[in-house]
Amino acid sequence: MFFIFLVVFFLIYSFFFSYYRLLRGDAPFVPVPSVVMSEITKALEIGENSVVYDLGCGDGKVLMACLRTQPKAKYVGYEINLSIFLLAWIRMLKTKKYRSIKIFRKNFFGADFSKATHVFTYLMPRQMEKLEEKFERELSPGTRLVTCSFPLKIKEPSGIIELGRSKLFLVRKIYVYDF
Repeated sequence: MFFIFLVVFFLIYSFFFSYYRLLRGDAPFVPVPSVVMSEITKALEIGENSVVYDLGCGDGKVLMACLRTQPKAKYVGYEINLSIFLLAWIRMLKTKKYRSIKIFRKNFFGADFSKATHVFTYLMPRQMEKLEEKFERELSPGTRLVTCSFPLKIKEPSGIIELGRSKLFLVRKIYVYDF
């Protein structure tokens, strides 16, 4: 009975937290569709020595897909929503390579991106606009940024991947940036 109460509590918490963040113009939890995961991992071009950051990593699905693609790389995720963070953390612990992944429950705006060689985002335009200056300041030359649906405002992408999905779907384009 306690477990059911706990699950219901986290679902309600997650809903209201996401709704509150959406009202503020921040990104709610919207999982990346599994059908585009291979395109994301290809666009990232992760190598053995890569350090991949997932900003707003949600349930950790992208981190896990990247880990399957390149198990020797290091992975860092940031998620602020407690219930979604716990979901990502549990998913991470299920893997035998969980030492390659670190997931933090904190706001990524306070994080240092200087160690990243690759960054993935699926965020709202307002957050992308705020992050653009931080990316320019902190990302090292050669760092690759891959973002779904919402491009940066000023920097031109080095590539745009058209996914050929209907307008009914959220993720229709992937933007690639090389810093």
